[in-house]
Amino acid sequence: MAEEVHPMNAGDDSALSPASRFKFPTQRTIGVHVLSEHVFCPRAALIASESGPDAGDEEPNLGPRLDLFLHYNEHLFGEALQQAWGDMRLWLTWIAPTLFVVLLACYFHSLFAGFVVRLPLLILLAKSWDTLTHIIALVREQSRYRAAAEVTVDLQPTEVRRLNWWSMRKAGFDCIKLLDALSAPDGDLNGKTWRILTKGNTIGVPVIRRHQGNSDWGPQHEVRIAAYCDLIEKCQNQSAPFGVILFAGTTDCVIVPNTPAMQQRCRLALESVQEFFEIQARGTHIPAAPTDKRCTGCPYGKPRDFQRGKSESVLDEKPVAPYTTNSYRPSDGKLRGTFHCDCGDRFKWVPPHRDAAKLGIGNPNSG
Repeated sequence: MAEEVHPMNAGDDSALSPASRFKFPTQRTIGVHVLSEHVFCPRAALIASESGPDAGDEEPNLGPRLDLFLHYNEHLFGEALQQAWGDMRLWLTWIAPTLFVVLLACYFHSLFAGFVVRLPLLILLAKSWDTLTHIIALVREQSRYRAAAEVTVDLQPTEVRRLNWWSMRKAGFDCIKLLDALSAPDGDLNGKTWRILTKGNTIGVPVIRRHQGNSDWGPQHEVRIAAYCDLIEKCQNQSAPFGVILFAGTTDCVIVPNTPAMQQRCRLALESVQEFFEIQARGTHIPAAPTDKRCTGCPYGKPRDFQRGKSESVLDEKPVAPYTTNSYRPSDGKLRGTFHCDCGDRFKWVPPHRDAAKLGIGNPNSG
């Protein structure tokens, strides 16, 4: 679990320091993601502020994702399966005559002629395979939906509660995705939560996602939930009595009550991050590196292969000069690869991420 933010110390302002290369205007509007990252780590807050607007998701969009179906209900599952089976029948209907044409070409001309005219058949086979895998995924997720326990969700919870996502959906909550970010009327805060669960027109519940493989959360996530709840109440004219944390790659989630204590912590965090960016605007301060273990799982410190022109960190819409480190195999001392990360590029160091320790390029005792 991530620790709360530690005090920051002033750094030098030499011509080669990161502070001299990045100048920050005083920010009056703070993104929720930046706010929560500041609670986690000031360095992460700077990277988040330079990485673009709040996308409402902590999980990178890589590969097949379970959340393709998380907004479904029984009716949508039925419609999707009906459409998928219709597509499958269409592809199979066209495969037969297409295969016949290929066979005629082989028989009356040559194998080469059949090879040339096989392209439509290959396309149809590929579409059939994609449709089949989609049907299998739909059937599997529909069965999980049907197997989920029926529960009653307290609309004014006072305690944290773990439950299944499909049980939440069966309890009468609709799932929607915001098209645009929400902005507080006073202009202090904006953000876009990953999803909103609604119950009628009066209840709006923000949903955030944790990284795949995590089943816990920290103070920064509670501040994030409180901030999104505040935005929903101010912008959507709905009550937001709690938030939901969904653990990516699973259907496990947790209800976190939106308590007065959480709202107070959110207000104090917002004041702190505003002051932090006012200091950054002067260009004379570099946040100190963390001295605890928060870097071990931070995505900004996760090392990746350096590929010139492809892997560079992009901050404030500009590529940053990479801070690379070579990794050598302990067995024979041969070069295993050259690595870098967003935080390393930004602050010119090697964060003690767990993957960096495995590669032998990070000091696990330094953070």
